[in-house]
Formats: sequence, C-alpha cells, structure tokens
Amino acid sequence: MEKLYNELKTKGETDKSEQAAQLRELLNKTIRDSKEILDRADSSYKEVINNLQTNFDTISQQIEQVVPEQVKSTVKTGFDELRKLIGPKKV
Repeated sequence: MEKLYNELKTKGETDKSEQAAQLRELLNKTIRDSKEILDRADSSYKEVINNLQTNFDTISQQIEQVVPEQVKSTVKTGFDELRKLIGPKKV
C-alpha cells in the first residue's frame, strides 16, 4: 500500500494543474485532521484508563477496610483479575 501511495504521490507531484493542487491540499488536510483525531482519541483513552485505575485503587482500599477477613481472599481474587485487565501502571 505504501508503494502504491508513493507512486501516486510522485505522479501527482508532477501535475501542476490547479485541480491537482486542490486535490493535494484536500488530501493533506484529510491526513492532518485524521492524525489530530487519532491523537485526541489516544489522549482520551489514556485519560479513561488513568481514571479507571484511580477509581479501582480507591475501591480496593475501601474494600480492604470494610470487607470481613473471611471474604477478603475471594474479593482479592476478583480484583486481581480486574487489575490484569486494567493494567498495574498509569498510562
């Protein structure tokens, strides 16, 4: 795909018509906009994960204080599984 893109890019660069210039500008704008959207999505994803981890840590601490000893091992097993899904480190 990259090879095809480069071939088309090279051919397009040789076309100096107004229509070709407009098409290049539209393509460049589309690529810039796409990158910006992906960057924002990545940032939002990281923020959501960080919030989940913070909430998870808070809940874990509260459970540790409230849950009776005989139930803690069961709860801990469930939370360990959740921790694997969320990840141990902040993004």
